[in-house]
Amino acid sequence: MAKYPEMNAGFEWYDMSREEKQELWWKRINFLAGLDRKRYFDETETDSYSTSMRWWGMYHLGMPPMFYSLTMFYNTILSLGNEQQQKEYLPRVKSMNMIGCYAQTELGHGSNVGGLETTATLDMETDEWVINTPNIQATKFWPGSLGVASNWAMVHSRIIVNGKDYGPQPVLVQIRSYEGHMPMKGIKVGELGSKLGYNSVDNGWLSFDHVRVPRTNLMSRFSEVTKDGELKIKGDLRILYGVMVQTRLSIIDNCNQDYWRSLVIATRYAACRRQFSSHAGSTVERKLIDY
Repeated sequence: MAKYPEMNAGFEWYDMSREEKQELWWKRINFLAGLDRKRYFDETETDSYSTSMRWWGMYHLGMPPMFYSLTMFYNTILSLGNEQQQKEYLPRVKSMNMIGCYAQTELGHGSNVGGLETTATLDMETDEWVINTPNIQATKFWPGSLGVASNWAMVHSRIIVNGKDYGPQPVLVQIRSYEGHMPMKGIKVGELGSKLGYNSVDNGWLSFDHVRVPRTNLMSRFSEVTKDGELKIKGDLRILYGVMVQTRLSIIDNCNQDYWRSLVIATRYAACRRQFSSHAGSTVERKLIDY
């Protein structure tokens, strides 16, 4: 890190406010982009961003505000989007032209995806989904990268066609404008503020008041709703849970990094720290690791 002091992480991190931590992360991401944008963003595999963060030894700083845009949001399009959707959106996500979030969890429902209450009702006349938050407990609550950073959201909504409820599926919705980064019409969105941990993560809340998006914004690799309102199943719909399951597994994987660091710190400390004499009359105290 001596070669790149911009990437150094000192103890001042622990005295920073939430806003200062997020600002520092954006500076470091900009630095990486300036250093080698193709390597770290444009020409990388879906998980390479996380790999880059490990390579730079930056995970102990917590997750950056745009983390879930480059992971869960990206992976949803990659896994569940059709070929046209992937071609249109994936390059924009990598280049950070689109910063998005994975808006599944609601105030009243977390991992219980079947209980989600946000609705996406197909208007046959306009060929649009009407996204709506029917009550306060249907407010999207806690998604990372949502509070301040995102201008798009992958909204898990109950798909309703001709009065029939087909259950939750992901629909792409623009939530903030590119002019001034203000909420789009019918959108209410905000951040959740300081937390006990991971203060650099940009958690937020989101609600909809009959927001309209094109029918083609439904991720359609495994299921598609035609203009005539016909639902076409093209695969096992349990795959819709895949991105969240993958993310849960990655938490286990990321814990390895913390365990390794903890073990190194504890071993170094035990090899240097001395306490208690080795025998009566001795002035030399034993190393903690020997004790």
